[in-house]
Amino acid sequence: MDGYALVAIDTMGTSRETPKSLQIIYFLRVTVERKKGEYFARLTGEQGSGILSSMVKADGLAIIPEERKHLEAGERVKVMMLDWPEERTR
Repeated sequence: MDGYALVAIDTMGTSRETPKSLQIIYFLRVTVERKKGEYFARLTGEQGSGILSSMVKADGLAIIPEERKHLEAGERVKVMMLDWPEERTR
C-alpha cells in the first residue's frame, strides 16, 4: 500500500489551533480507524516532543500545512501512515 492516506478528522476529536506566528508544517500523531470504507483520524493525546506514549499509540502523522490555522472535525487531511488498521494482527 501507499504510505499516505487522505482521512477525515474524527467528529469526536477536537479542533487543533496553531499559533499564527509559527508558520511551520505540523506533524500531529493520530490513530486511524476505518469505518464504512473510509478512514478517520483522531489525535493520540498531548503532542509534546517528550511524550512518547502518544507516538507509541500513533498509526500515522497528520500533515498540517503551514498556511492552516486550525482544523475542523470532518475535514480531510493527508496522513503519513505508520501502521495500517487492516494489517494489524490481534
